[in-house]
Amino acid sequence: MQGSVIAPPSKSHTIRAFVLASLADGESIIRNPLLDGDGASALKACQALGAIVDGPVAASVSGSRAAERAGTIIRLKGTNSALVDGNVSIDVGNSGTTLTLVSGIAALRRGITRFDGDASIRRRPVKSLLDALFALGASTSCNPGGVCPCTVAGTLRGGMTTVDGSNSQFTSSLLIASALGRGDAIILPEHLREQPYVRMTLAWMRELGAVVHDDFPIRFHVPGGQRYQAFDKTVPGDWSSAAFALCAGALTGTVTVTGLYPDDAQGDKAILDVLRQMGSRVDWARQDTGGKDGTEGGCRNVTVSKTALRGVCVNLSDTPDLLPILAVVATQAEGETILYGCAHARSKETDRIAVMAKELALLGADIEATADGLRVRRSQLRGAMVHSHADHRVAMALSVAGLVAADETIIADVGCASITYPGFYRMLERIGAKVSVTQERVSR
Repeated sequence: MQGSVIAPPSKSHTIRAFVLASLADGESIIRNPLLDGDGASALKACQALGAIVDGPVAASVSGSRAAERAGTIIRLKGTNSALVDGNVSIDVGNSGTTLTLVSGIAALRRGITRFDGDASIRRRPVKSLLDALFALGASTSCNPGGVCPCTVAGTLRGGMTTVDGSNSQFTSSLLIASALGRGDAIILPEHLREQPYVRMTLAWMRELGAVVHDDFPIRFHVPGGQRYQAFDKTVPGDWSSAAFALCAGALTGTVTVTGLYPDDAQGDKAILDVLRQMGSRVDWARQDTGGKDGTEGGCRNVTVSKTALRGVCVNLSDTPDLLPILAVVATQAEGETILYGCAHARSKETDRIAVMAKELALLGADIEATADGLRVRRSQLRGAMVHSHADHRVAMALSVAGLVAADETIIADVGCASITYPGFYRMLERIGAKVSVTQERVSR
């Protein structure tokens, strides 16, 4: 299989852009945002708290082709931290990033914000973040077990707090909100994981004028009473989503992904290092954007080609979202691959360690779940009926597994892939896969 595909917009950058633009003084211009799934949830949440979006959004940019349109522009008028008063209810859908980042800014306003979401969101623990917000002056509550529905009310006064660092979004939420609090905040993450995403948050904050003093990754001092400046930025391609296309190239032929930035803060760009270690051929080329990407030629094409693969040992502490697709690649690598350091992958949309071990075993994989990852040995995959467990990364990983499995692979409940990669199955067709998508399943 071979072909060239466009990386969808980064979910992580999109949601930070929406949240920070909502707090900024003036109108921000956000180019090429993700406007399906998690992006749509985040934008609606920001609107509920007072941000104003200029122009029709849902009708013009939603749908399966949104990920392929690089010309989409959102103009978002911020609140200058003067968020709406009164009680508000926000449904975050399946978006854990929206829940965590918007919970922080909800602690800046008068009135109660009630958060809820789908069944997956109601299983994801948020109590550590809520406790940290409470320590800084907010009022919070949640359901038994520390999950949604939960409520947040202002106002942050500052102080010192600790927070569970296994979910980097908790730290990012506290950082963004604390800059607008009444007093200085000291944030002490415990065992910070997914560190590149906290660095991404810090880069956004500093670019928009905020000051943060840090002894990374142990201690962050955020002066209160600050303001965010409006901005004009292009959302880069999403490395987490691109990983599936790149790994399809490593397994089946040659695939080129456009719209990626080698210096981006996204942690999942580490997929290229892992594929190189496993023996894949990886080539970079400058992308001719005609000056339209706003980054003075920083955009690149990356091509991954199939070669003989070998097993490796990979620490996924900072990149747990790569676990599902690397587990698939590992089934085609000579010897044993050990994926470790990502116990926090058990607290994503699903317990991804257990789910990938179970579903790949149904396809014939020699795979074993460990406390903090997976052990995978070279396997001959065969088609079978498997399930995504409503997890977008599991759905996409199992679909890539279907490319190398003998006979037909059927994956139930693949609609969840649109949460971060609306054009995923069209991408597979573009590189030569035979795909049929129905309301309930996809088959190869």
